[in-house]
Amino acid sequence: MTVRCRFVREASAGDAAFVERVAVAIPAYNEAPHLPALLARCRGVQPVAIVVVDDASTDDTPRVLAEERVRAPAEPPLVVLRNPRNLGKQGSVRRALRALVPWDLDAVALIDGDGQHDPAELPRLAAHLAAADVVVGARVAAEMPPQRRLSNRLVNLGFRSIAGADFVDIQSGLRLYRKSAADVLAAHLGVEGAYGLEYESLVVLALDARDRGVELRVVAAPISCAYGRATSWIRPRDVWQLGLGTVRQAARLRRARLAPPTAAGRRWRARAMTVEIHDVSPATRVEVERLRAELEAIGVDRGTLLVVPRYEDAAGVAWDLRADAALGEWLRARCREGWEIVQHGLTHRAPGSPPADRLEAWWRDRIARGQDEFAELSEAEARARLLEGRAVLRACGLSADGFVAPVWRQSPGTRRALRALDFRFTAGLGHVRRLAGDARAFRCPALTFAAGDPLTDLGKRAAMWGAEMGGVARPLLRVALHPEDLERPGLLGHVLERIRGLLRHRRLVTYAEWLAEQAAAGGDGTGRAA
Repeated sequence: MTVRCRFVREASAGDAAFVERVAVAIPAYNEAPHLPALLARCRGVQPVAIVVVDDASTDDTPRVLAEERVRAPAEPPLVVLRNPRNLGKQGSVRRALRALVPWDLDAVALIDGDGQHDPAELPRLAAHLAAADVVVGARVAAEMPPQRRLSNRLVNLGFRSIAGADFVDIQSGLRLYRKSAADVLAAHLGVEGAYGLEYESLVVLALDARDRGVELRVVAAPISCAYGRATSWIRPRDVWQLGLGTVRQAARLRRARLAPPTAAGRRWRARAMTVEIHDVSPATRVEVERLRAELEAIGVDRGTLLVVPRYEDAAGVAWDLRADAALGEWLRARCREGWEIVQHGLTHRAPGSPPADRLEAWWRDRIARGQDEFAELSEAEARARLLEGRAVLRACGLSADGFVAPVWRQSPGTRRALRALDFRFTAGLGHVRRLAGDARAFRCPALTFAAGDPLTDLGKRAAMWGAEMGGVARPLLRVALHPEDLERPGLLGHVLERIRGLLRHRRLVTYAEWLAEQAAAGGDGTGRAA
């Protein structure tokens, strides 16, 4: 048994303000009429901080929040984040939780921005955290409109029947998470998601508890709710998706409760993806910054930047990263946001004469386009280039534990040089290789879309679709974007739609994070124990 939920039927008086160090997170979409009063009531319970995520509102929410920031007292600080595109409630809550990861807190309170819930009830609920990981504010059925009461009972009954666990009010938007639980959600909730957050978050926490060999302790306590204040943004298709999501998440929890906490049980968190931008250099700075902005707009708030230290273009012009202070600062800012730097060759240009082998020469000319810099280097040659590239990165205040060769191709000598220089990982088109210890390779397909002509573009889209389908069961899928993806009309939109689709089922990681998870789990990258 991994879940224990206790319902406290009587509402205790509680404190007027938080005794614990609690931050309040508020997802908001078109909530301009409700936010001033809600924020004032939140300040009244004395949280450590208030984080509001504006989910690309189309009303006066941005103006209201800007005014609130100006006139708000210094304590508690009001942190306002705005999604470039509407991500739904789950994406907004995930962003708030990720923003709070570095904070020293006891708990995070989640409250809807529509004014239905009274923040004054939060300190009373927080008192139960001494014996709980999650406290759910259970709405009193007698206060609900008849249609809401019926739907709420049906959802709770369906979830309880399938999952075998009773959370009393699975859809309640007022709840508190211990900080450790909030950090788990920050790491494992998907970017894309609407109104399924409430039950999916409990399932994620239950699965995490099962794999750690502990119980998830949930307390449900009664709260009041003012239904007349809110405007519902749920569309008919949301109702359908909510129903399907409820069944799916309840089934996940049922399987988790029945399965032992073995390596096979870790598969719930293994479906991950990296999003990486290749060929980062002064020559491609404009394109790289645009790609990053486009990714941010769909909820990709971190990823991997493959940096070329001294890029050489097709005309032979060298673009040294040390000569572009603005790009260096931009990269350092991305690192502070959680992006990962990977060394991507030295010049991104193959040295020397074409290979003597005809097939290799054809490959370099037609497929690699002269960019397979590390494909045929000896260990000594690779070591020299790796050291020079590392020196350039360090001169710019950057460091890279990983290396990916241009065009994914590296010689055996390159691999030996990487291990000798204590790089921790490298990657090819179909695998990620851990260089420390056993140097294990994990089969993880990379989706890359750049193509030089329309026919190749069409064929590559089909090939990438096949690779994506073939990688459905793989714990890690990689999506690689290149500056040239911006050159073909419609290609970037196609890639972004593929990423949005994947984000519904996969969580974002960096290479280093994913490899650390594999090492901690003792797995082989397929969900099985090593």
